[in-house]
Amino acid sequence: MELSPYAWAVLVYLVALGGIAIAAGRRVKTEADFVVAGRGLTAPVLVGTMLASWIGAGTLIAGAEYAHRYGFAAIWQPAGAWLGIAVVALLAPRVRRLEQFTLPDILELRYNRWAKLLGSLTIIIAFTAIVAYQIRGMGVVLSLVANVDVTTARTIVAVFIVAFTAAAGLMSISRMDLINGTVILIGVIVGVPVLYSAGVSHDAFTAPVSSKLSFTGGLPWSETIAYFFSTCFLLLGDPQIFQKLFSAKDQREATRAVWGWIVCTVIVEVMVVWLAVEGALLDYSKFGAPPIPDGHPEQTILHAARYAFPLVMGCLFMVVATAIIVSTATSYLLLPATNFTKNVWQRFLWPEMTSRQVLLWSRMLTVVFGIGAFLLIQQFTSVLEMSRYAYTVYGAGITPVVLAAFLWRRVTTAGGIASIVLGTGVTVAWEIATQAAGGAPPLGIPTFYPAIAASLGGLVLVSLITPAEPPSKWGPFFEKA
Repeated sequence: MELSPYAWAVLVYLVALGGIAIAAGRRVKTEADFVVAGRGLTAPVLVGTMLASWIGAGTLIAGAEYAHRYGFAAIWQPAGAWLGIAVVALLAPRVRRLEQFTLPDILELRYNRWAKLLGSLTIIIAFTAIVAYQIRGMGVVLSLVANVDVTTARTIVAVFIVAFTAAAGLMSISRMDLINGTVILIGVIVGVPVLYSAGVSHDAFTAPVSSKLSFTGGLPWSETIAYFFSTCFLLLGDPQIFQKLFSAKDQREATRAVWGWIVCTVIVEVMVVWLAVEGALLDYSKFGAPPIPDGHPEQTILHAARYAFPLVMGCLFMVVATAIIVSTATSYLLLPATNFTKNVWQRFLWPEMTSRQVLLWSRMLTVVFGIGAFLLIQQFTSVLEMSRYAYTVYGAGITPVVLAAFLWRRVTTAGGIASIVLGTGVTVAWEIATQAAGGAPPLGIPTFYPAIAASLGGLVLVSLITPAEPPSKWGPFFEKA
């Protein structure tokens, strides 16, 4: 089979990343190396890895689908993350000071071991789904550039992502993501003017009557606000961000990294929405190319890169797409594996597990959860739908108890557990009912609202009716860093 230049560009990039994994894998000797990169990451590396892991298929594929349908109103979804990052920046020194390995370690420190168990299970549910739509998104890229069927493309992608993540954990991912973050930032900044000059109609782009320029793009405000806050709540409690803050060299590097991350994230996510709107307005017949396939608005940016960009820029952008998706998939696949190993297997079933055994089991479970993510792909009809579900189940199930640990001295263990159970349970139940009704949520209410109401209600009410906890329980979370 003769490969296109686009396929060669992606292949060379993946081989280069594989080389990084092999080299870094030789340096991994302990669980600290695998899980938190030996706690030695500096601000530039942290900015790269947080940017690359956050900007994934949810941005490139789901974001493109949102922008294709509703125009610049698609900025509402990533804007929720910007608010979340600003809050994380204020908490970063205190997070790093706790010297933990994973976010459920925080839950046990502030609440108890059952909160840790429930939090770990919620992370596994949410982030296996996120890995699933990264594989689905990268499958679209590979099928487009290599002319292979989607199932084959997804299989190849899944094998690469699982093997890469299992090789060296965060040690390799963080180094790879410094490159990925740079590629992503440069690619989207250059891509916007290049695609506009390719032939977007100025009248179509600026017409006042166009929904592309309205506040919600025709989407109800209730759904728009739900997208905003589901993304915000996911970011606020995102365990891979906390895990990377634990890997910072010190508190100062953690704080610098988060402020650098928010600047880069705003730039990238605005540019991605802009690219998607441009791609939706292009007349592809000018390039002798087919239109965007019916029923596949998620392919908007990739279709434009393949057919409307000049060859060199098109190859570069396929590499950007690869960097965006692979970096997020590897970071997020690490989470279910390390959380199950440390917070379920070691904490409850095999407490005498050694550091080397933790490392071995983390690698083996990376394979298990990678296979689970691959199988989960078939359960949802679109990347946008999968991202909404994952964001909500995590944002409602975990984020409130994480924020309460740092912001509310009066929260109790019983309140925290009630919040996790209610937030996760209502999300899953509401989504099952929604899917059973063909995608129509009960009472027409998006899942986010009943889920977050149940989570916050349980957190506050149960905490207020149970005895306050001693300063020794909440003190470490409020000491100045």
